[in-house]
Amino acid sequence: MDTPSHTEQKYNKWIIAVSIIVPIAVAALFGINLRDMGYDVEPLTFLPPIYATINGLTAVVLILAVIAIKNGKRKTHQRLMQFAIFLSLLFLLMYIGYHMTSTSTP
Repeated sequence: MDTPSHTEQKYNKWIIAVSIIVPIAVAALFGINLRDMGYDVEPLTFLPPIYATINGLTAVVLILAVIAIKNGKRKTHQRLMQFAIFLSLLFLLMYIGYHMTSTSTP
């Protein structure tokens, strides 16, 4: 069995850290609603279609990344994966912003 390279080990540490930190942060932020706290903020009701589109684009980028790596295009694969991570972060920020400014639907 091959031992992971230094680069792989570095990415693995980041993946583990983000996999732990993001769910904890999201869970904590769901308890915070700016409107319930008395802030006069407009609900960001325009965001759901945008972040749904971002999710669809992310799926396409991930499929392209799989195709790239299967064709031996490592650099293309790496760039596509980085772009997918950026899109996921963008989605997460919008999702949190929406839920911090909108009232929950029972």
